[in-house]
Amino acid sequence: MNSLLLLALLGCRSDTNLTPTSDSAPSESGVVDTDTEDSDTEDSDTEDSDTEDSDTEDSDTEPPPVDMDADGHTEDVDCNDGDATVFPGASEVCDGVDSDCIPSNEDTACGCTTATFEARTYAFCPVHLDWDGGRATCQLLGLDLVFIDSEAENSFVSGTGASVHPGLRWWMGLTDVAVEGSFTSVGGASPTYTAWCPGEPNNGHGGECSAQSAENCAVLDWCAAGGWNDLPCDCSAETIGFVCEA
Repeated sequence: MNSLLLLALLGCRSDTNLTPTSDSAPSESGVVDTDTEDSDTEDSDTEDSDTEDSDTEDSDTEPPPVDMDADGHTEDVDCNDGDATVFPGASEVCDGVDSDCIPSNEDTACGCTTATFEARTYAFCPVHLDWDGGRATCQLLGLDLVFIDSEAENSFVSGTGASVHPGLRWWMGLTDVAVEGSFTSVGGASPTYTAWCPGEPNNGHGGECSAQSAENCAVLDWCAAGGWNDLPCDCSAETIGFVCEA
């Protein structure tokens, strides 16, 4: 009897082990398809990337250049698109303005003669501009109005000017427009050498070349060869040219 009871118990235990439980049984609805989710994620990332690239391309696109002054030349080639008289190929005149967008052509238009002294280059320009116009022209050439700092240089500038353009006086890079009576270079330096004519500078204009009474700019070769005088800066008399210096 004991043997029969033992066999019965073993049979029950075997049946129990062979029956799957609900926890361990696979369920069709519970299976996660990871491949599908990865594919969806990649597609979404690709779409986002394409959208970002499209937005970037749109934002990087620059508007076409315009012709603000209607002179036939757009702002990308026109050196001053706010002035219809200035454009590539325009006729260059000696006026301190780069009309053709080639600054060096101002030298030819002004008829300047170049000379060298102590390793410095000078340009003697006979065109009759006021002091500001003369300086603007010098700057277009990469120079500035001459600042004379020795008797030797004064003699050179005066003598060369008389040789290449006889009878002219010459604007220099000296002005007291900042402080009356205190003449300095265009860069603000005080001269270490001067050659003022007797009684000059006197800030007393006789009305020879301008209605302006203040005399704030210096000119060379006034009273005699190499003599300096002060004149109104807006004077553009036919007897005054300008000298540029490197």
